[in-house]
Amino acid sequence: MEGGETMKLTAFATTIGAFVLLLGILGLISGEGRMMGEMNIDIVLDISRIALGGFLVYAGLQSAELSRTALMTFGIAYLGMFLVGLLDPTLLGLAPSGLGTIDQILHLGGGIAGVTLPYLIHEHKREGALI
Repeated sequence: MEGGETMKLTAFATTIGAFVLLLGILGLISGEGRMMGEMNIDIVLDISRIALGGFLVYAGLQSAELSRTALMTFGIAYLGMFLVGLLDPTLLGLAPSGLGTIDQILHLGGGIAGVTLPYLIHEHKREGALI
C-alpha cells in the first residue's frame, strides 16, 4: 500500500472517529433526551457513538487496512441508523427521544463518507492519483 494512501485512510479514520467519540462522550455527560434541543443523546446512541468512534480512532492509529475496515463498518452502521430512523425515529425504541434532523444529517453524511472514502482512495491509487 502506498504511503499517501496509508496516511489518508488513517487520517480520515482518526478524524471522523475523534468527532464521533466526542459526540458520544458529550451525550453521556449531558444526560438523556436532547442536546441543544436538537441532537438525540439517549444512552444507546451515546454508547454506539463511543464504540464506533473509538474503533475508528484505534484503527487510524494502527494501519490503513484496519482503517479501511473501520470506515466501512462505521459507514454501514450509520447508513443503517439513517434508514431505520426514517422508518422509526426512535430506532425501534432504542432512542426514546427520537432522532432529529441533525442526527439524521450526521448519520447520512457519516455513512456516505464511511463507505465511499476507502473505495475512492483505493480507486484513485489504481489510476495513479490519490485524492
